[in-house]
Amino acid sequence: GVEVLVQKKVRALREARVTYVDGRPFHGYWRIRQSLKSASAASTRGGFQDFNFPLETIAPFVESFANKTGVPVGGVDLIWKDNPDVQQEPYTLEVSPTSDINPPSPPDWKEGYAEFKHTKGFRHAYLGIRRKWTEAMVLAVVDRHRRSKGHLFVGMDTLFNRNSQVVDGALD
Repeated sequence: GVEVLVQKKVRALREARVTYVDGRPFHGYWRIRQSLKSASAASTRGGFQDFNFPLETIAPFVESFANKTGVPVGGVDLIWKDNPDVQQEPYTLEVSPTSDINPPSPPDWKEGYAEFKHTKGFRHAYLGIRRKWTEAMVLAVVDRHRRSKGHLFVGMDTLFNRNSQVVDGALD
């Protein structure tokens, strides 16, 4: 059989998107519906984003979530029944190990986030946050390998010289 989890429908004005690497929150923001009658908080549906998000406060839940689900890297959507209180355990709407990241809009931005995505500054901001995320993922992979092996040796000559030979078993 197929394991299924069914949860009660929760309606709220705010939901959170938290992107995490190796169980550690990296980036987060609130998605805010225009009203409870709105079908979604997505920017394509008229929702707004608020990047003033308490990553440190949600960190214990995210670490626990990543460990319990076995999904060490991803973007998770969270919602709270009443007022969003990140110190309380949320409902998990979904998790995606291949999620994308929205960069923060400029502090003086007054329009919806969907409009920001069509500005000249969006691409630069998007590539900047993606670069930081990629760096965090690489560091997490290297750290995980180092912890599992107890050491990590990288020979610069081997990395940059095609004629170098690697000792058998050195990369295991």
